[in-house]
Amino acid sequence: MKKAAVAVALMTLSACGGGGGGGTPTGPTKTPGNVVIGPSTAGMIKIGDEQTYTATVNWSDGSQTTETATWTSDNSSVATIDGTGKAHGVGSGEASLVGSTSHGTGVLKIRVVPNYQGTWTGDYTIRGCSATGAYDPREWCSGNDGFTTGTILPIVMAFTQNADKVTGTLTLGSVTTNVDATTSIGIDGGLRLTSQGTFTGDDGSGNTITVNPASFRANGPSMVGSFTWTWTSPGYSGSAVISSELNSVPRTASLMGVEAMPRHFSNTLDLMRATRKP
Repeated sequence: MKKAAVAVALMTLSACGGGGGGGTPTGPTKTPGNVVIGPSTAGMIKIGDEQTYTATVNWSDGSQTTETATWTSDNSSVATIDGTGKAHGVGSGEASLVGSTSHGTGVLKIRVVPNYQGTWTGDYTIRGCSATGAYDPREWCSGNDGFTTGTILPIVMAFTQNADKVTGTLTLGSVTTNVDATTSIGIDGGLRLTSQGTFTGDDGSGNTITVNPASFRANGPSMVGSFTWTWTSPGYSGSAVISSELNSVPRTASLMGVEAMPRHFSNTLDLMRATRKP
């Protein structure tokens, strides 16, 4: 009878799970989600600059891990990237950087732009001149004091660049014009801008110079391009329109606001003949 009682007790414990054989329940296994290439704030770099990127895996439980990746660029003429994730800006345009990890692949589209930051000092050549209304073409577009074709004049461009936005000034002789605040670099890397400035002429009249259009390109250490500027005065009819071409203007300082003198030519626009009433 005693043995039978022990057997019954053991069967009861087994049925109730009282023997301590049960395990601790486990939650669902986390799974990898998307792969993010970052930093996302570095989606634009300048030609010649470098930026290191990382591949981060987002997991189903909300955690993140930065993982080793195999890197490629779909446009090596715009940007290259090495095995460590360091990208190098090569030319203007867009490129997709691809980071492949053991848990997935991420893609980040970046844009590479030229470096317009700095002060550019040199000269430009007049390619054409037209004058209408009170602006006598015989005075403005011919003679020793006119803006004749082939005349070379000084120019200083001082630009500040934030990503693809460019602000600053253009100084023609001693007349400074302010670049439109909405100016941005085109996808082809070109800088198309308008700029305007006012000054008092030799005869005391107010004058306005408007640079529009202007098409520039930072070509390494030099700026190339062309522009047209228009001279008008309140109360005077017509205008003088001067089309010009940069003579490969070099960057003379890396930061805007550093004073740099033209290489030569002391002529300034306000020393040219001012407008006169007919």
